Amino acid sequence: FSPDLNGDGIIEPWEWMKACPCFDAIGEYQNL
Repeated sequence: FSPDLNGDGIIEPWEWMKACPCFDAIGEYQNL
């Protein structure tokens, strides 16, 4: 579970991707 960073009551995809250390966004998307 990730914090609601912008306080709107919804966990945005960018919020939980950035907050999850197990998700390497650069590694995942560098080949797109």
